[in-house]
Amino acid sequence: MINRIYNLWNTKPLLVILIIAAFFRLISAILSKGYAMSDDHFVVIEVAQNWIDGDFAVFEKGKASAHSIVYPGLHYLLFYLLAKIQITDPQIKMLIVRLIHAIYSMLIVWMGYLITQKLSDEKTAKKVGLILALFWILPFMSVRNLIEVVCIPPAMIAIYLAIRGDESGRMKWWILAGAMFGLSFAFRYQMSLMILGVGIVLLFQKKMKPLIIFSVGFLSGAFIFQGIVDWISWGYPFASFHSYLTYNIEHRYDYLVGPWYLYIGLLLSVFIPPISILLGYGFLRAWKRYTLIFIPTALFLIFHSYFPNKQERFILPILPFFTILGIIGWDEFIKNSAFWEKRKKFLRGFWVWFWVINSILLLIVSPTYSKKNRVETLYYLSNKDDVNSIIIESVQSKVPLPPRYYLNKQVDIYFYPQGKSWEQLLNEIDENKGTFPNYIIMLGKKGIDERLSKFKSDFSVELDFMKKINPSLIDDILYQMNPQYNVNQTSYIYKINKR
Repeated sequence: MINRIYNLWNTKPLLVILIIAAFFRLISAILSKGYAMSDDHFVVIEVAQNWIDGDFAVFEKGKASAHSIVYPGLHYLLFYLLAKIQITDPQIKMLIVRLIHAIYSMLIVWMGYLITQKLSDEKTAKKVGLILALFWILPFMSVRNLIEVVCIPPAMIAIYLAIRGDESGRMKWWILAGAMFGLSFAFRYQMSLMILGVGIVLLFQKKMKPLIIFSVGFLSGAFIFQGIVDWISWGYPFASFHSYLTYNIEHRYDYLVGPWYLYIGLLLSVFIPPISILLGYGFLRAWKRYTLIFIPTALFLIFHSYFPNKQERFILPILPFFTILGIIGWDEFIKNSAFWEKRKKFLRGFWVWFWVINSILLLIVSPTYSKKNRVETLYYLSNKDDVNSIIIESVQSKVPLPPRYYLNKQVDIYFYPQGKSWEQLLNEIDENKGTFPNYIIMLGKKGIDERLSKFKSDFSVELDFMKKINPSLIDDILYQMNPQYNVNQTSYIYKINKR
């Protein structure tokens, strides 16, 4: 058996790599439920489900949304088709979504291998392919609804086609490369930085015909995938792109603001030192020979390092490109390095360390159920036919946004955080002309008995305990590390009965 695998690795390495990648992405698709961050749920899934439910409020605000509706629109079409065949369970629908994303994300591994094979050799392509298949964060992220990951496959296809165009001189590759970048742009507007980077390379190399053809391909692709959608939705092409630019410029300091070196530190951290340092050196060393990848990637990194609003997920689109050039650049360096020729054991030890730590993280992160308590709480209530409305009470001053999609029913949800009086809550319910809620979700263990007694006393009700839902292990660890930003608390569900 081992010999057969070894022979297959030698004769068909890409097939072996893709099988390995598929295995871990399948694990994440099946086990890694929930959502990682707000945007991969509320900007995509909630929007698509709202359209299915007949709520088109996003089109009634008088101006274009600051988010592209192309990606949510694809989910709307999927949910519509699923509804036609009577698949309406939120968890089953999301399993299908994750499986589709798992398959789609295989393009990252495949294209990473092909790009490296084109620029270097088979041995280096194997290394890149294995890292992209098994890099600890990628299976988990690949099944999320993050546009920062969804935009990667078409961008990698575009780079591969650009390399073929540069190699052969045939213009068809350049127009196709531009079109694929147009699709990547429709998913994530910041990919325009990489597109600009390719244009800069062609301009400085005085390759004017490829530059023109590439530009035509991009503009055509962007218009087909984004411009027409905006034209139909908002009245003119690229309306949402304009709104996105305006919003982000005006609100650039309203979100997390980090130091300029945040993303550099992040890259050096996630790729596990000391290998990350070697890859960083390899990436920088490769800049002259592989400008079609280096300049777009560096431009993307420089802009995001400069821009005030910094969130870790923003850097995800360049991870494969950093990996490709890092491995190629480092392998080329050590081939002619007398220093490392004498220290092969040290280098082998560094790689053993990388794969041990990466494997541990991979096994922990790949099946992680993210935001489990928020999802499972509403999913539990989705199976209760008597829910008229819900109160979410929290020991903290702010209640995390509930993923209504998993509730699968249109009922009012009222927030009751610390600092809000019972009179304010009653007034809110009265103003909404709603009946008093018959379910309450209490978030957090702290002072739970006192909070229960106070709620019963203030509202003259009795509470029947229904279910306790704990956060997943990773969610709980993140909450213990930083409870202010990671509000992944235990949920206590009670049925409210009037006295």
